[in-house]
Amino acid sequence: NTTCDSCAGGDLLMIASDSTSDCQTYGSCPNGWYSSGASECTQCGSTCVTCSDGITCDACAGGDLLMIANDATSDCQTHGSCPDGWYFSGASECTQCGATCVTCSDGTTCDACSGGDLLMI
Repeated sequence: NTTCDSCAGGDLLMIASDSTSDCQTYGSCPNGWYSSGASECTQCGSTCVTCSDGITCDACAGGDLLMIANDATSDCQTHGSCPDGWYFSGASECTQCGATCVTCSDGTTCDACSGGDLLMI
């Protein structure tokens, strides 16, 4: 395993998810990596094709679903469909239901509530 602290001559410091690092000659961070500082790229999560930062995946690999949480973080998950508590919000994309919804049809329609809450129709 290689660990570099800085790079020479405009090379980018590439910090892998296993905390190893290396210097590479790229004009900008390649797919699967995000800019994490001046002349520094950090690897996205293992199933992210592209990401904005360490907690926001923008596109997933293969047939994985992009899971967009209420706190604006996102990750990739292998699901055939959106699980309970999430709704299908676009091509290969699931968005989390509201905090008290067990199931929902979209961002504004709760179909079943959690914890004894009453569904208001």
